[in-house]
Amino acid sequence: QQAISRCIEPFDKVIIDWKGLKGEERKQVVEMLASLGVAWARADKL
Repeated sequence: QQAISRCIEPFDKVIIDWKGLKGEERKQVVEMLASLGVAWARADKL
């Protein structure tokens, strides 16, 4: 939430380095973004 509030430029979604995160870390990040209402995409799917 702190990173989002400090972001100067507006954004549409967050890009996640899917292969760079372990399974539990990915789950936590996705759940956190969902709770904040932030859209996300996997970097390897772009």
